[in-house]
Amino acid sequence: DDIEITNPLFYPNPYSLDSNNLKFGYSISRDNTQVDIYIYNHLGQLVYTLSQTVNSGLNTLEISETEDFMVPGIYICRIIAKEDGDVVSSKTTKLAIY
Repeated sequence: DDIEITNPLFYPNPYSLDSNNLKFGYSISRDNTQVDIYIYNHLGQLVYTLSQTVNSGLNTLEISETEDFMVPGIYICRIIAKEDGDVVSSKTTKLAIY
């Protein structure tokens, strides 16, 4: 059975600085999957990365407002699932910060 990433989304989106922590949620179809999360700014520069091993179902993470990239702008997030080091699924979503 294939590993599938579904429904990646930031909330709240758009995100207002000085509100609660930004959350990112996504679903994955298999336990013990390596997931890499990359966030790029409007210039295409990588501003945030996270690698984690997650279980199937809904996974969420909080991104602290103290992260360096948390300034107003438009961001692209790419989430990649890997199996044995090979990319097997990827999705992209957008984030607006104001």
